[in-house]
Amino acid sequence: MLTRYRIGEPLGKGGMGQVFRAQDRLTDTPVALKRVTVSGKDLRFASLSDTSDFRLALAHEFRTLASLRHPNIISVLDYGFDEKRQPYFTMELLEGAQDLLAAAKGKSLREQVDLLVQTLRALDYLHRRGIVHRDLKPANVLVTPEGVVRVLDFGLSLAPDIFTGVDGYSTGGTPAYMAPEVLRGEGTGPAADLYAVGVMMYEMFAGRHPFDTTNATKLILSVLRAQPDLESLDPRVVEPLARLLDKDPANRYPTADATIEALFGVFDETVPAESEPIRESYLRASRFVGRESELETLMAALEEAAKGHGSLWLIGGESGIGKSRLMEELRAQALVSGALVVRGQGAAESAAPFHIWEEPLRRLVLGAPVDDLAAGALKTIIPDIEKLLGRPVPDARDLTEEATRRRLVTVIADLLGQQTMPAVLLLLDDLHWAASGTSGAASLDLLEALMVRIPDLRCMVVSSYRTEDAPELEKRLAIARSMKLKRLTQADIATLSESMVGQAGRDESMVKFLAEQTEGNVFFIVEVVRALAEDAGSLREVAAMTLPARVYAGGVQQVVERRLNRVPEAYRPLLREAAVFGRQLDPAVLEHLSGDVDLETWLSACSSAAVIEIFDEQWRFAHDKLRDGLLQALDETAAPGIHARIAAAIEAVYPDEDAYAIALADHWRDAGQPVKEAQYALTAAERVLIASDQKAAREMFTRALVKLPPDRTDERIRAMIGLAHMFDLSGDVKQSEQYLADAAKLAESSGQDKQLHNIERGLANLYGRRGDVDRALTHAQKAVDLARERGENADYGRALIILGNVYRAKGDFPEARRSYGQAQLIYERLNDPTGLALTTDYLGMLLAREGKNAEADPYFERAYGLYKSSGDVVGMATTLLNHGYNKALMGDMENAIRLYLQADEAYYRAGMRFGYVSTRAAIGYAYLTQGDFDKALAYMEEANKGFQELADPNGTMGTRLNMGHITRTMGDHDAARRHYCTALAQLIEHPSPEIICEVLAAVGALQSDKGEYARSAELLGLARAQQRFTPDARKLVEETLPAVREKLGGEATEAALKRGENLTVEDEIKRLHAELCAEA
Repeated sequence: MLTRYRIGEPLGKGGMGQVFRAQDRLTDTPVALKRVTVSGKDLRFASLSDTSDFRLALAHEFRTLASLRHPNIISVLDYGFDEKRQPYFTMELLEGAQDLLAAAKGKSLREQVDLLVQTLRALDYLHRRGIVHRDLKPANVLVTPEGVVRVLDFGLSLAPDIFTGVDGYSTGGTPAYMAPEVLRGEGTGPAADLYAVGVMMYEMFAGRHPFDTTNATKLILSVLRAQPDLESLDPRVVEPLARLLDKDPANRYPTADATIEALFGVFDETVPAESEPIRESYLRASRFVGRESELETLMAALEEAAKGHGSLWLIGGESGIGKSRLMEELRAQALVSGALVVRGQGAAESAAPFHIWEEPLRRLVLGAPVDDLAAGALKTIIPDIEKLLGRPVPDARDLTEEATRRRLVTVIADLLGQQTMPAVLLLLDDLHWAASGTSGAASLDLLEALMVRIPDLRCMVVSSYRTEDAPELEKRLAIARSMKLKRLTQADIATLSESMVGQAGRDESMVKFLAEQTEGNVFFIVEVVRALAEDAGSLREVAAMTLPARVYAGGVQQVVERRLNRVPEAYRPLLREAAVFGRQLDPAVLEHLSGDVDLETWLSACSSAAVIEIFDEQWRFAHDKLRDGLLQALDETAAPGIHARIAAAIEAVYPDEDAYAIALADHWRDAGQPVKEAQYALTAAERVLIASDQKAAREMFTRALVKLPPDRTDERIRAMIGLAHMFDLSGDVKQSEQYLADAAKLAESSGQDKQLHNIERGLANLYGRRGDVDRALTHAQKAVDLARERGENADYGRALIILGNVYRAKGDFPEARRSYGQAQLIYERLNDPTGLALTTDYLGMLLAREGKNAEADPYFERAYGLYKSSGDVVGMATTLLNHGYNKALMGDMENAIRLYLQADEAYYRAGMRFGYVSTRAAIGYAYLTQGDFDKALAYMEEANKGFQELADPNGTMGTRLNMGHITRTMGDHDAARRHYCTALAQLIEHPSPEIICEVLAAVGALQSDKGEYARSAELLGLARAQQRFTPDARKLVEETLPAVREKLGGEATEAALKRGENLTVEDEIKRLHAELCAEA
């Protein structure tokens, strides 16, 4: 409770507990939070029995209360148990409300009767739902400043014997409103609530309680035996009061509805027609039927989840079959069981990447510790995460799409695992929207990646989808358990009909009529009953009407049209615009669109017509069929204008929020304005790229490039650079190179130096990864020159780092050091800790590669501290990896493995696949050095597979080379030869000075093992002659030469070494490949 709500000042205290003002952190709205502080033995409510567990029974009661919606009751919003296992629930907070008696004071008889009628309408609704209020008193009947009665605290009461012997209770004390039968211990029924109404009615008209309340014992005796004085009251109210206050409950009015009729009789009037809000309250709360076995199965799965055996479920069925109602019932029962329930909603309209995950994750971050790494990863999904956590959150490192998804999976799995509730139920509604369309793809991809982790979590994921809209979903989520909902049977229809109409709903003719009209579709059943009630005048009069041959001759479309036609004509234009906007309504956008229409009145009218509803504190269309009906009826000639109005409204209401870019691109497209579409498509592409939704980003970049006119050069260049990045990430280097080349031409011709600098950096990185260091050097130098012209800034520093990387790849360590040093000076002047950390780490690696390991150590320590101060967890992990490598070169394997394992964990949690794979390779190398060959080979094989998946040639070659070292050391020369052969084949395609040197030394060592000493010496000589004579290569040469010299003699060995120095590297690599592969 304390994670979601901030508790404020107390609002009141009663016998059951205390009410506080609280702030809901999720909705940012004030609520009234009631903590029930009495023990279970002192409470009475419908769900409690002699054998039931108090908390479980109370949770069942809360579940029922939370499902109730009526104009005259205060809605229970949330409920549960606090850290002391005491129950609590939250309600709407009414500002400026008075209790019933205070509000009635000074009012006319008609006004007072109106307040009583509203109270009785609330009771009628509760009683028809099987709920007795049990604690009706003026303090529990509040009246708003607008004169609307709101009944609260229904369903719960204190046990009668808790008041025994207590003196001094005023009329505000609960015993003053207890019926005689309750005091006699005969139980509490609807008649007891009507007695309490009678007491309040007497106080309202007489100005005092019907009995002396100064002594509790005397009060109880009076309630049981004495008759109230009615002679001084208005004669018109005597008969209703006498019946309500009768000692025998059988003599009171049979129902609250009958009492309402009696009160209208005071003025010789009949009860007015049933209002739409009243009728809707019965229809919307119709009973849950026909899905009992499915619910039982799901609850059993939730019990297993609480034991650590999570599961994923797909609930499928046609539109209107009852999927949402089943999930609502599951939600209620899950809360009963103590589970944390979080819910996400799919969207048909354009939405941000990971849209369906936003609300569930907002709730989860409140229930577990979230470090900066996790918060940064979630920032692209939860825009207000800083507000929720109450602290600044640094942006996460940019990663590839796969790495971002992996990072999110780790973060979400951690969040689910750290929740303190027994289990987590994650409900995802309308998953079919995520299975189709660009904007939902990332949400479904994330679920698909997460599903393999779910079985090991205390988590159950239940998703609903329309089978007709996503027939392939089951195949994609193969691990999920499928549940297909069928239409209701006649027995189920009878139960549902009774809950809406009353006992007459079970009549054979009614059930048969509903079955024929609806074929058991739940949505249609409710709509048919609604239509019958409209024709008959009220739900209760449906039983007496003659059933028509058909209600809807035109099928589904007419069902929808009839409902929509209940909205006044003046309100339909805004309703159509709301449908175009999306299923979820945005009051701020609607306010901008509303013109002369009062939005509150419009919301009330559409809600009364059951076209829109409040769901999870948000307005939305009550059913997708209603929105679809509006869209299908939309005039094609009017559609562009509506889209333009909506787009303009979004721009006005959210002028600087990129989250709406996808929606705006689509609205401007449908409005026929391609340039505006392209502008927002470009913004959307860059936004979804941050979320690493590459499919959506590529589509948006392409849309932008196609629609942008030639004179929008800056935006066209941005789109080209974006597409180049997309193709680079997907491994299509040629396409990436082509887009960058086209962008460079456009930038040069239009004088876009800033963009040209970005392009040159991109080309340098592209060629550097391909091993084409000469071309990489050319473009890196151009990037540096362009950045230098604009002064010392972060771009200049980044360009120098890229230049340093290229020089390092070429083996020119002095130039690399100079470039890194220049960048470091720039970052020092800019006071940029991340840039300083990066250059310091690179300088440490240069020293390590040169064998100056003791000098390198302080660089890594300083880089780690800088990364830590800026909260860059990935940078910290990289430095740990590099520091571990330096320790390994120093022979300090214990510390090397310690640092590697720390880096390994950090990379894994960050979802940074490249770093994680690199660390696996480093750990393997450390175990090789320690002589643990089995562990070394296992780690190296895993890393080799990872580098292949990442399409990283250097990583793939390096690990393959090390696999050769390990198997050679183990004495398996055939396996070593195969590994070296594979490494050589890749080396021919992707030359790398470092790996060339190490391959030559490694194959030289293998030749020595085979007894080919002269050939071995030649290769060792060629290795020594390389500019990049790495520490690993030097070690191999030094280990192998003694055996060669022993066999060949000193003079012959030196001659062979000299011959090797004069060989051509390129030719020798090809020759070695041919020789080894022939032997293999």
